[in-house]
Amino acid sequence: MVDTLAPEAGRKGLEFNYSVNPDVPNAVIGDPQRFDQVLHNLVANAIKFTDRGEVMVHVTSTENTDSEVTIRCAVKDTGRGIPQDQLEKLYKQLSDPNSPWNQSGRGLAVAQQLISAMGGTLGMESQPGQGSTFWFTVKVRKQRTIADIQDEDRPMISGTEGLRVLVVDDNSTNLTVMREQLSGMKMSVETAASGSDALKVLLDGVVSNRPFDIAVVDYEMPGMDGIELGRTIRAIPSFRRLPMVLLRPATAMVNDMMMRDGGFSICVAKPLRPAQLRDAIDSAMSGPAVPATGSVTSYDQEQDPAFQREQAPPPPGPMKLEVVIQKCMGDLSYLERILSKFQDQSDETFKRIIQCLNARDKDASLNLLEALAGAAESLGADDLRDHCIHVAEAVKFPAFNEALKLMPALKEELFRCIEYIPELLHQAASRKDAA
Repeated sequence: MVDTLAPEAGRKGLEFNYSVNPDVPNAVIGDPQRFDQVLHNLVANAIKFTDRGEVMVHVTSTENTDSEVTIRCAVKDTGRGIPQDQLEKLYKQLSDPNSPWNQSGRGLAVAQQLISAMGGTLGMESQPGQGSTFWFTVKVRKQRTIADIQDEDRPMISGTEGLRVLVVDDNSTNLTVMREQLSGMKMSVETAASGSDALKVLLDGVVSNRPFDIAVVDYEMPGMDGIELGRTIRAIPSFRRLPMVLLRPATAMVNDMMMRDGGFSICVAKPLRPAQLRDAIDSAMSGPAVPATGSVTSYDQEQDPAFQREQAPPPPGPMKLEVVIQKCMGDLSYLERILSKFQDQSDETFKRIIQCLNARDKDASLNLLEALAGAAESLGADDLRDHCIHVAEAVKFPAFNEALKLMPALKEELFRCIEYIPELLHQAASRKDAA
């Protein structure tokens, strides 16, 4: 079912995933053909009537005894939803086998007939604009299993046990599912909802002396996509050997060149079974780290001896390399720590400056601007320091409205500095290697 419907969800730009609770038995005795058809119809309907967002399947169990168990499958979407009057009409139709159905409701009618034949129950909840959940329950008998039978739809413990994993995905449901799956495999999991968040979490891991063993990254993310994030991660010296797995939608084409461009060892299509996820992580961990090729010069340039002799130095960035190298005395680990601290604190400082300016708090505004200017100067960020000084001059006048007008330019320069941190670390590492 997953393999047949995932491409259609991908073509509509929908996230499609599923989770199976650990308390669901490995094997049961029932009617697999009818069960699969019901689930297929409900998921197909959800994809059909969802224009954006996601379709999620949750499989849980209730009334779990030694011999029997009730399986509950819920298909949740973020579609247009169903008004209350139509929902009541659907319930009435489901309770009357002779009710007529229009074209869009035939899949639901078939599902109801199949569920009734299995002695189960079909239900739904929906709110306009918030999506719908269609669920069904079926009571089945448990089947005795052979100890070495493996179920690909549930977490399995292997040589990956104990790994510290970072999962990066902008979809919160996917993050929840991946956390459950990997935690079930005895891995330690942290998540990030964007590329910038991922970089912060990775750097925090280095600073706290709890580095990550591997990163699992989604390909399609707003802002910084998976390939760009991979290149940025590889530019940071501490992460040059970090294994990385790329997850792509079923319809997205990612070739070997694109994988190498981002520094990824392996790429797998979503949604994937826990066993597939485990195997991908195991494969990435067992092989050598793939250096990112996207941040280097093109092949033709590198093959040109004249280019190799006359390659121009990189253009100056918002922070001076010589200043930060002198500050950290050549210690790259220390440099990573102070840059991570700057990234964490400067964003919060900016927000507090805005609050103080709006509150017309002169002393607090000046103290915060002086602190940010000092941090900028210590990192060779002269333009950021100058922006802070200009805002402070307006505050001293006092001219708070003028100071607020200057803040967008300060914010833009601050973000330039934060975005430049990976490149700065890369240049610092290259300078140390050359020495």
